[in-house]
Amino acid sequence: AIEDALLEKIQPGWEALSQDVILQAMSEPSAQAMIQDNRTHLKRVFERHSRPEDGPGQTANKDVMMLEGLKDACEESGLLAELMNEERADEKARKMCLSAVLSAQNDPEEVRELPEVVFMEFVHAVARIAVEVLQSKDVKHKIRMGIDYMLEYSLAL
Repeated sequence: AIEDALLEKIQPGWEALSQDVILQAMSEPSAQAMIQDNRTHLKRVFERHSRPEDGPGQTANKDVMMLEGLKDACEESGLLAELMNEERADEKARKMCLSAVLSAQNDPEEVRELPEVVFMEFVHAVARIAVEVLQSKDVKHKIRMGIDYMLEYSLAL
């Protein structure tokens, strides 16, 4: 029964993860070193935008960032600057951030979706947004640039 459950539920997800180009790039030693070396600065951005939202079920937990906090961090860092010049920019930015959050959470079923991220999901979401909006053919380069946007922004905080 356990083996059947593993084959039915976990193996397809594992195979999908192993095909994810962004996750592969984020797992490389150079990307991991960049994140670890700059963790304090990235954490500063994360904590700045981790705040309670008004509404039922929201908490004052500084260990999670709500979707709106991710959008704000990406806008204020300049990562979404190109997108913000487009028509219906706010709606597009919100959808892009939601997609990045869900991808960072391994695309959960709708009933398990969370409108919040922990620190490493935030970093992965930033990488996914960078791959989506930045002009370059190299995924690794886009990820480094996206993290650089957050690092530059952290210096202004």
